[in-house]
Amino acid sequence: MAVLPQRWPWSIRDSKDLPTELQRYLADTEINALGGQVHEAVMLEPVVTTTVGVIGCLYFMSRVPPNLPQLGDFLVITMLVFLGRLGFLYWEWNRNLIFITGKRIIQVRGIITRRVEMMPLSKLTDMSYIRTPFGSVLGYGTFRVESAGQDQALSRLSPIPDPDDSYRYVQNLLFGRAITDVRLVDVTTHKKVNVRWNGRVRNMSSGDSTIEEDGPPDAKWW
Repeated sequence: MAVLPQRWPWSIRDSKDLPTELQRYLADTEINALGGQVHEAVMLEPVVTTTVGVIGCLYFMSRVPPNLPQLGDFLVITMLVFLGRLGFLYWEWNRNLIFITGKRIIQVRGIITRRVEMMPLSKLTDMSYIRTPFGSVLGYGTFRVESAGQDQALSRLSPIPDPDDSYRYVQNLLFGRAITDVRLVDVTTHKKVNVRWNGRVRNMSSGDSTIEEDGPPDAKWW
């Protein structure tokens, strides 16, 4: 387990390119995964708070009366607390990861004690996609997921980078996106159907139809 922070930008990765500790949790059928660190917007509050706190401490330190050295020491300690909090939250951000495979959603978090939470996609009953005005400006979104079980280890995934493409990625995993090629042989129907095949239909003079195999793939209503 890596101790020092390591950046894992949000992207689709091969299982061999995932963090070493995460590879221990993957099944052999989980080949690719989308994920990494959540959006850097999670660090916005710590950065703003630390900046304002440090500037405030420096301002008051320059105006501490000579007869109150304890106040100056207090301001120095306060400034160090702000900086330490920023460093801790940055470390935590780098160590908290979310990955979405073809089978489940995995969240790994914690610094000293690592906690792995997962939700199989097969048990996912509902998924909400929330994009606040602030999230639209910064480029992140929130996924709220519900499962069939009562005890949900994962219920809120936020802030998710590249939310539009990430949402489509999850929907493709849930519902599939491939179009199945179909070859019709001796099929009769009174309804219009939409099919894709590797040939074309040619009407014979006798009124029958035959399928030719040399046509380009196409899809039409018949």
